[in-house]
Amino acid sequence: MSSATSAATAPVAISGPVSGLPPDHAAPVAVNPFATTAIKSHVSMTLELKNPNYNKWVSFFHSMCGKFGLKSHIDSSVPARLTDPAWEQVDCCVHSWLFGSIADDILDLAMELDQTARDLCVAIENLFQANKMLRAIFVSHKFHSMTQGDRSASEYCQHMKIVANSLCDVGHTISESQLILNLLRSLNPHFPNTADDIANSPDLPSFVTARNMLVLKERRPAGSSTSSCSSGVCCSSTSFTAPSGGDDSSASTRGDNRHGKGRGRFGGNRDQQQ
Repeated sequence: MSSATSAATAPVAISGPVSGLPPDHAAPVAVNPFATTAIKSHVSMTLELKNPNYNKWVSFFHSMCGKFGLKSHIDSSVPARLTDPAWEQVDCCVHSWLFGSIADDILDLAMELDQTARDLCVAIENLFQANKMLRAIFVSHKFHSMTQGDRSASEYCQHMKIVANSLCDVGHTISESQLILNLLRSLNPHFPNTADDIANSPDLPSFVTARNMLVLKERRPAGSSTSSCSSGVCCSSTSFTAPSGGDDSSASTRGDNRHGKGRGRFGGNRDQQQ
């Protein structure tokens, strides 16, 4: 163990009364610095069964343990030292972090007495990896039958990515090209030109780029209609232009009609009708 890690895991002595000794005799109580580390400051999500987010949670939790040099407590890279009080104290801290970032329904299934932090991690992994092929069938059907419906482009892209991550959790990784093609297949008919632009690109863009293009297209019509009517001129208005050259009889007839001359409403000359 490096000197930096040793210093970080060294217990802090806090004076206080100890049972069996007079009050004026205080003995040091060892408190590990990791005991005061809040799990939610480093792992913001909670691992759940109803909304599978195992891969995301594992990445966050491993990153936290790596920051404090404690990965050996969850990956078994160093054998457990159950007879070492200092090692056991640190392992209990990692144990507490696991308890604080896992939903109760998972703990009910994975937690056992006298588990090390590594044992609990293995139990959680087995829980999410069980029946992988059956789960893959259901999630794959859900992925390939998705439709946008009433969702916005941003919401739909996020939902599709979550389902793709669920497939990855059961060992069936979805490539980015598969993700984009499935997205284009299931879009609303409001995006025909944008979908064609994405599909006809020499190289398919990234999923994030395709999502941004769809979101921009979705927001564009409202801005365009506002700018076109801002001057008070509607696109449906029409204007008449007198023909250049040629017979001006039609123009003169319109002029006569404006001055009450020419033919009346039911035919004939107004002057003659009067």
